[in-house]
Amino acid sequence: VDDGIAYLSFSEDFEFNTLGAEGYMGQLMQIVYTASNFSTVKSVQFLVEGEKKDYLGSEGQWIGSPLSKNSFVSSSNFFFNSCKYSSCDKILVIGVAPF
Repeated sequence: VDDGIAYLSFSEDFEFNTLGAEGYMGQLMQIVYTASNFSTVKSVQFLVEGEKKDYLGSEGQWIGSPLSKNSFVSSSNFFFNSCKYSSCDKILVIGVAPF
């Protein structure tokens, strides 16, 4: 953690999510919300094999700058609404903390 940013490095397997855009969003949100429970963490910079990347996976989810809980505020309404009546139940189970 440096200046409130947690630098988290994942293996290249982190780039593959069979649930598409919603899967990537849930994956990133869960990690950001979990990491930011630590008082020293305000945001998360995602790294793959120790290297900074601009986008995650084939869906092109932005990870080129540190992500915070606020990074998901506008997209969380889309995330929850798009999954409300579809097959996203498994994503919501791992879900995110309430705002």
